Amino acid sequence: MKNHCFGLIVALALLFFYGSCREDRLARMPNFNLMLSDSSTISTSQLPRDVPYLFVLFDADCLGCQQETDTLLLHIDKLRRTNIVFLTIHGLKSVDIFRRHYHMERYPNIMLAYDYQMYFPRHFHSATTPLLAIYDRDRNLRGVFEGQANTTKLLGTIEEID
Repeated sequence: MKNHCFGLIVALALLFFYGSCREDRLARMPNFNLMLSDSSTISTSQLPRDVPYLFVLFDADCLGCQQETDTLLLHIDKLRRTNIVFLTIHGLKSVDIFRRHYHMERYPNIMLAYDYQMYFPRHFHSATTPLLAIYDRDRNLRGVFEGQANTTKLLGTIEEID
């Protein structure tokens, strides 16, 4: 009986150790492909390093996405050292509409892209837009906001990692 209990304890300890050693798949910036407005593709692994990132999943027709974008642009001075990637699963036409409406060419730290593999929403198991994810300079996930973000928390997280 003692050997059986000891074996069970060892097995549980090994399971606990294995579970704690596995890297959480959400903990790091995922590597996935994006299509830019000129139809070229880029992998997130090719994005410049040593800079925080804010990914924003949007739908051009989504009122919450429009309001979130208005809020982000209102606070763009606090986001100047953060690269912002607006991405959509609704095609390049949606990217172009959004880019023109918000005059995104004015903002050197903003990139718009088409997530043609629908990777981002599947990665976070979310169909919600807007969906925001903040990564620090080391590409560690620091925050996720489903739906419109609490601006104070969002900016606080970005300020913390900046």
